[in-house]
Amino acid sequence: MKDHVYMYADVGKSGEWIQATFDDKDNVVKKVEMSSNLKKKVVASANKEKSTETAKKEEAQKKADEQKKQEEQKAKEEAQAKAAEEKRKQEEADRVAEEKRVAEQKQKEQEALQAKQQAEAEPARKEAEEKAQAEAEAQAQQQQQTQTASFANCTEVRAAGRAPIRQGEPGFEPKFDRDGDGIGCDQ
Repeated sequence: MKDHVYMYADVGKSGEWIQATFDDKDNVVKKVEMSSNLKKKVVASANKEKSTETAKKEEAQKKADEQKKQEEQKAKEEAQAKAAEEKRKQEEADRVAEEKRVAEQKQKEQEALQAKQQAEAEPARKEAEEKAQAEAEAQAQQQQQTQTASFANCTEVRAAGRAPIRQGEPGFEPKFDRDGDGIGCDQ
């Protein structure tokens, strides 16, 4: 290391002089003021170790500050990402809730439509049931009448809708079977 020594004359004409010693990096190593009677008094003195130590501290402080900034930036980005994720989740939950609400509404509408259709179909169904029951009763009554019925001649058998009448059926009489083949009123 080379020291550079500079002497300055006092511009204010107080008779004082300044001697300053600098290192290669232009850092003040020693500063001495000299009065007019040439008494030296040390104003500032710094050895290379102290200036290096100070530079290291400053560098470490800069690194710490930079690292703190990076950590703050990272924390800010993570918070933004977390907020965006929460927003996405909330939007997804809202979408699912809306779909569920729409599905429930459609189901209610369908159930109401089915109930309306059933209400409209109920009278027709009852009418059909009553008609079927009346037909069944009429048929049963006709059967009962034919089982116990006795016919005077083939004209009555035909009028009752029973012609041709077979042997063994209710209302059959041998007089209806002239040809003896077991089928009466067939001609």
